[in-house]
Amino acid sequence: MTKTPLISKEEYIQNAWDASSDYKYGVINGSIKANENIKLAILRHGSDIERSDLEFRREAVEKVYSFFSYLYLDKGKRLILQPFQAFIIEALFGLYYKDTNIRKYLYAFLFIGRKNGKTSFAAALQLYFMLKDGISFPHSVLIAGSQSQAIETSFEALKELIKSSPALSKRLLAMKSNRVVFADRSRTGSCRTVPAIEDRLEGLNPSSCILDEIHTYKDAQKFNVIKNALGTKENPMLFLISTAGYGRESFCAQLVETGRNVLRGISTDDRFFYMLYELEEGDDIEDENNWIKANPGLGTILDYRTFKDQFNTNKSIPSLLSDFITKRFNMFLEENSQWIEQAVLDAAFGDFDEETVKDLPCYIGLDLSATRDLTSVVALWDGGNKFYARSYFFFVESEKNSLRKGNIDIKRWVDLGYIYPCTTKTIDYTAVGQVITEINSKYDVKGLFYDPWHFDQLLPELKDAGIWTVPIRPGPQNFDGAIRFLESLMYGGMLTIQTNACMKWNFRNLVIVGDWAGNMRTEKNKSADAIDGVISILNAIAGHLRNNKNAAQIFLNAI
Repeated sequence: MTKTPLISKEEYIQNAWDASSDYKYGVINGSIKANENIKLAILRHGSDIERSDLEFRREAVEKVYSFFSYLYLDKGKRLILQPFQAFIIEALFGLYYKDTNIRKYLYAFLFIGRKNGKTSFAAALQLYFMLKDGISFPHSVLIAGSQSQAIETSFEALKELIKSSPALSKRLLAMKSNRVVFADRSRTGSCRTVPAIEDRLEGLNPSSCILDEIHTYKDAQKFNVIKNALGTKENPMLFLISTAGYGRESFCAQLVETGRNVLRGISTDDRFFYMLYELEEGDDIEDENNWIKANPGLGTILDYRTFKDQFNTNKSIPSLLSDFITKRFNMFLEENSQWIEQAVLDAAFGDFDEETVKDLPCYIGLDLSATRDLTSVVALWDGGNKFYARSYFFFVESEKNSLRKGNIDIKRWVDLGYIYPCTTKTIDYTAVGQVITEINSKYDVKGLFYDPWHFDQLLPELKDAGIWTVPIRPGPQNFDGAIRFLESLMYGGMLTIQTNACMKWNFRNLVIVGDWAGNMRTEKNKSADAIDGVISILNAIAGHLRNNKNAAQIFLNAI
């Protein structure tokens, strides 16, 4: 690893001032490409400095720059402020209401594309609020999201800064409870990373707070809980950071729209700072000159060649392109009404004969149900550069169970042999087991990969048949890669699914959504119905990827 040249604290501070100044002038004169939001944010800062009721305190900004001069991202790798980060610090920490100790800004929103250094920047600010912001009993909180992976990522960034920075490692201890405390236990205060779960936010009493990935918030409730908790603190700050997401009516999308209006003078909010990095309406996403509008770290924090390669890989596959548009170009999208385009879906269905698959390795996927839902078994054969799949469905036959959303009557598919009707009150697991056992006897089955729900009733019978069974629990660790792999096969013309109208209906019922980290997950279209067949084929693919770890790399390296 290349070590950052050692410079003095004074040189670091001056470099930060220079970077902020160059950024401001570069954006305004056009030498640095930026969207209208960023130009207006910089002009707003310049106007604020001239206001008679405000004063700019250079020493307050230098206090933050000085703190950052002690930080290392890794041993020998100093945290160097990017120009846009240096400007954010200048604007946030330098402005005070005249003759008071009250900072102009209570709230700040950094809306920025993924991988632009926001995790380390947020961690550094969180530690600054704990150590140097002048609070007697600091409680610096970062709310990282509701998923454990989000919390771990944020807390790992804190731990890495502390471990790599000698000035911090002498003074702070990272505890297992996602909490940082003073090494001098006589000092009161802490720095915590907590999940964005509403009932766990009640009772928090932070002196400062960072809300990360607010695109996952359905409404403003979590923001309001924390905002109210900050009300009695001395010079608090609530810093929101996010990329875009799905849903133009979400809290994050509404906050972006509010910020645009504030920056344009349409509405007024003197205490809220906005830096909104996004592509603008009408921008061509194919034009590389526009990419920096959402990614101010492009070419420095964010490797340009890698970014371009990822875009070129992702743009040919709709869900990958949608994910790239939301997370990298910072543009809000609505959920897709159908995952696989109809023409691609139609092309994937066809017929193949037994000779084609009889000697190929076979992976069985299973998604069980009890009453209303379909039970699905899928056999997936790996032919190297071509895959083949055959689906089997079971349902409890009744008039009430036959008519589905959209006036789909699935009894017609029973007559065509696409679905096996169970005359029992629940799914006939004996019939399901017989189908699986028959597949195992005819083909080179590598394993049965299943959702564990209801499976205990089938397990003894299948183990007696000598079938290797592996649970595939729903979640990004199993489904993200399988979804991307299946999508790539279908758009690449590398998968033939035996003709089955019920299976095609299942595909049309499915939408794909992304989580805070860009992982893909399945969801039913709210106006549609069963997706069990797709879950089964995803289970089979997840099993294939487990057995053939190198097979996924061509599709997954760019993600």
